[in-house]
Amino acid sequence: MNPHSGSFFKEKQLAAFLKHGILSRYLEPFATKTGVAPPHRVMLVDGYAGEGQYADETPASPLLLLEVAKRLNGRNRLVECVFVEKVEKTYNTLTALLAEKAPPGAVYHALHGEFLQQLGAVCKLVEGRPTLFFIDPFGRMFPFDDFVDRVLKRTGYRASATEAIINFSLKSVWRVGGRFAKGQLSDNAIDRLNGVFGGDWWQAHFKSNLPASQIAQVIGEEYMTRVCNAAGYSGWSVKVHPKVGNAPIYLLQAFTRHPDGMVLFGQAASGAAEALRREIAVQAEAAAVAAGEFPGLALSIADNEEAALQALYVNRVRENVRAVLDVTTEFYPERRYDEVFEGVLGEARGTHLTQACAQLAADGIIERATKLLRGGVIRRGPNWAPLKPATPK
Repeated sequence: MNPHSGSFFKEKQLAAFLKHGILSRYLEPFATKTGVAPPHRVMLVDGYAGEGQYADETPASPLLLLEVAKRLNGRNRLVECVFVEKVEKTYNTLTALLAEKAPPGAVYHALHGEFLQQLGAVCKLVEGRPTLFFIDPFGRMFPFDDFVDRVLKRTGYRASATEAIINFSLKSVWRVGGRFAKGQLSDNAIDRLNGVFGGDWWQAHFKSNLPASQIAQVIGEEYMTRVCNAAGYSGWSVKVHPKVGNAPIYLLQAFTRHPDGMVLFGQAASGAAEALRREIAVQAEAAAVAAGEFPGLALSIADNEEAALQALYVNRVRENVRAVLDVTTEFYPERRYDEVFEGVLGEARGTHLTQACAQLAADGIIERATKLLRGGVIRRGPNWAPLKPATPK
């Protein structure tokens, strides 16, 4: 199946709902922060743009990018979009849609061709400007060296903010890995995979007895680490599941060189996950009503579960803050983000930290703190005591 058309675009799948939820929540803060210096231009690149929307006219990534541009272009930012699409029929559908729905004054560039082949032209368009690359090749893996050297380390990347969000296809990895383990891949196919992963290190993983889906996740996390080490970036990985309870089918991975990027992506991932849970509840309610069940019951159950989950997040963050204060008298939470959100990383976010700190301040364990992920400091309060008593000597 061509994933850019046909049944893929008949309805927005839950996996796509989460992906686009993260994207829409991340693009605006990225453009706002990186476009602060004159001439305030920021570039958003969609390397595998597709048709631009689903059959029910729900926006896909190109329209999401244009919506961000529309919101920011009147606020001392000039956001330009670059869309690349290989399939001619799909490209024609995309350009017709852009002509129809692009906001007045929107600046965008639509390129026909494979993203890898058009990468030189794309890099010329974005040269010298802060740029976020969205690379979602629907299962086709992107060569490691091209991603590191031509995207993350593009010309001028140190002077102009460069970030990327990619779709690392777990499903593709476990499929080809299964064939590799059975000796069904040609030497040429193995060489291509070595190019995708940046070496042959992945092969050893498929000699283990773990299920292929688990091996793919291990490879995905190691891939992110290797990219970060090669490019001098930090990375974040979010598992995306097709249905609740199913194994993840891909990892949405973000790469950034700035600590704020890690914080903002965490915020986006958490907000999108909460929105996805609500979407699942709404769908369950609709199915229940259609089956003649009591209206409102499914939503009521979901609301109770969500409230319990939110409380769990606040309690875990509260304990994490206390644990950090065991080793330091004060700290900036955005600089110790992993510790503050340990165990709920990508699930909890700033609002849970705010609630946790309000509780701690009310108990006198910390001083009152504000702007917690924007330069605020958390300090021990008058009633602070170690979370873990010191071990007697």
